[in-house]
Amino acid sequence: MLNKLMFAIIIACLNLGLTLNAEGRPPENSNPIKDKIYAGNHSHRKRMPSNMWIEYTYSNGNIMFTLPVECTSLNVSVKKKETGEVWNDIVFSSSQVIEISTLSGEYEIICEDDNGMIYSGFLQI
Repeated sequence: MLNKLMFAIIIACLNLGLTLNAEGRPPENSNPIKDKIYAGNHSHRKRMPSNMWIEYTYSNGNIMFTLPVECTSLNVSVKKKETGEVWNDIVFSSSQVIEISTLSGEYEIICEDDNGMIYSGFLQI
């Protein structure tokens, strides 16, 4: 009886994991996405983006920012375009990672550094 119960629990857990992965989550071993967000409004200068940027890496629901040397903190806002869901957090030079959704889609990233400079860009998962 105990063996049948343990077997049923294991099967249920495996089935739950497969169901979550089928809902749009990337596999846990997916390649990280590396990109930059640029300072200022550069939408009118597609071929000439700002020469000031912040690099970031997305992997499995986490965004890690590389802060400029003169920056000690960064207010971060990430908005999923399809749903309007927003994640707000503060990134410090000692803790540079924020957690967001793992669902696929387009996310808008807006950051303000401690000097008042605004950076913006998009992440496509």
